[in-house]
Amino acid sequence: MTMLTMFLLNIVSQLIAQTDSLVNLPQYLFSHFDNGIMKLKTGKLTKAAMNYNTLTEKMTFYQNGSVLDLIKPESVDTVYISKRVFIPFEKAFYEVILNDRISFFIQHKSDLISKGRPAALGTTSQTSGPTSVAILSGARKTYNLKLPEEFEVEPYEIFWLRMNNEMHRFMNERQLLNIFPEKKDQLKDFIKESELNIKEPGELLKLATFCNKVMK
Repeated sequence: MTMLTMFLLNIVSQLIAQTDSLVNLPQYLFSHFDNGIMKLKTGKLTKAAMNYNTLTEKMTFYQNGSVLDLIKPESVDTVYISKRVFIPFEKAFYEVILNDRISFFIQHKSDLISKGRPAALGTTSQTSGPTSVAILSGARKTYNLKLPEEFEVEPYEIFWLRMNNEMHRFMNERQLLNIFPEKKDQLKDFIKESELNIKEPGELLKLATFCNKVMK
């Protein structure tokens, strides 16, 4: 057993899976496990088929017929998947949109929702959040593999920017503009003229670049 293999076994918990069960799983950010590179804080590089679980907010990868769940993100400097960049933040990983004087990130998350129970007059009712997740508590394989048919995944994003070593959270354009009150009108005009959808990473990058330009 190589030193690299021994290291991987020390920083992950193993979950058995079949290759054909790892495609189009809704809890993952990407439709399939893609070639990724994990750069450790020691400088060492590890290559693997990787993906990101938005339910657990854990980086996962596929190796030798197993899904491996990264349990020590603090040992990682950067992860590269499908030309996108992720860095550890507390127990999750944030996607890096722009690393600059004002840096922008996306926190990819999702809720587990019951598909619904029969209700009055032929309608259905749904439950989501902690109630649904609690049903699967302790079943870590369920989170990484195929979910029970009675549940579905609802993804969403939380956006972050780092300015003057402080993290600012925003969910929409209004909240973002409030972070820059002195440049609010200028940023608002840029978003309108450019027809930006800040929930698209490429569009957010344009806005992030503009923010760094006007805040000099």
